[in-house]
Amino acid sequence: MNNVVFDRDTNQVIAMNREVRLYEYEVKLPYPINLTKIISEKTGIQIQKTDSDGNLLYKSNVIIDDFGNEIYEETIESYIYNQDNEGEEPELVQLEPVMIDEFVDRNYNFADNCTVFTYEEVLGGKIESINNNSLCSLVMYDEDFLESNLILNECHIGDGFVSIKQNGYIEINVTIPKIANIIDIYQESQSGLIITVNDISVTNNRVQLITPTNEISIKVLNPKNKNLELYALGVLS
Repeated sequence: MNNVVFDRDTNQVIAMNREVRLYEYEVKLPYPINLTKIISEKTGIQIQKTDSDGNLLYKSNVIIDDFGNEIYEETIESYIYNQDNEGEEPELVQLEPVMIDEFVDRNYNFADNCTVFTYEEVLGGKIESINNNSLCSLVMYDEDFLESNLILNECHIGDGFVSIKQNGYIEINVTIPKIANIIDIYQESQSGLIITVNDISVTNNRVQLITPTNEISIKVLNPKNKNLELYALGVLS
């Protein structure tokens, strides 16, 4: 399983397939993700600014403020008549063009340029990949549970994981979109955790309930004599 490493402050991808270091966190990818984005980037060239109709713009009534900043009005007129003293012949003066940075749109994909993507974008791509590789779709995943009735017992929440101590557990009470008697669970974790739904053990990521319902209680229990980590949890429907 690939992992994507993020900067904790910027939430930007900084690497793939390496261990997490200080001030970093990770997201694991069970399947390849297909992400693309367009980024507008500077070319290093200055071009003349235009208005919405495509007319070139020039600086008019230029002044310098107390902080040394140039302030001016923008006009489509390239020349003005300037008369310093009354009675003198007006002088035709060419105005200075308004110059701006040139930008160009560049296409990036995750496979070749992962570091231009953010946590939210990668998470969206991950959920899409899970749905594309499953017989059903995720209706709840990770952050969705934070708004639910969440109980943590002997657990520690880290960046991208929950560490569960021996005999510790996570219990989540949620309402899924439709009534069902078969519930499919998506999980990423270290081996050894036990998951139940409404007190019935999940086997091969699936559980059959006695009575169909849309009110479910998911419990993740660690029976081992060491800490185990849960990386992701979801409900498929």
